[in-house]
Amino acid sequence: MIKDLSEKAILKKMIRTYQKRGWSRIAKLYGCGLTGQLRDAALARVYATIKGKCIPENGVIKVLKARPITPHTKVPGKRVMNKCATAGLFVLHENDEKRTMRLWNTSDFVRRMVDEPAAVMRARGGEPLRRRHQL
Repeated sequence: MIKDLSEKAILKKMIRTYQKRGWSRIAKLYGCGLTGQLRDAALARVYATIKGKCIPENGVIKVLKARPITPHTKVPGKRVMNKCATAGLFVLHENDEKRTMRLWNTSDFVRRMVDEPAAVMRARGGEPLRRRHQL
């Protein structure tokens, strides 16, 4: 639990988690020195863009839909996140799967990465996944 919710405290917690879990074997941190000092790292700034479906009819917008966007260009662990996502997509691609992954919050990502191979195998009638061991 983070008691200090300042940006700097949250970033330092991310860095400590990265170091504690040994993620350096996956990718190096972004925007930090070798010992974890912050240089160019920052939290993502969330914004939304309105979808094209929201065109008014007779001057009235019937449904307002937006796409939330959270760029992670300066998040310290972005390289780790990118490599994990790439690995998951690689395994799905190698198995000719065209599944999409909708996540409603970031905490769903780990659960989906664990559950997805079993769901794909069930959809394929129990056929084992190729290259799953590389994930």
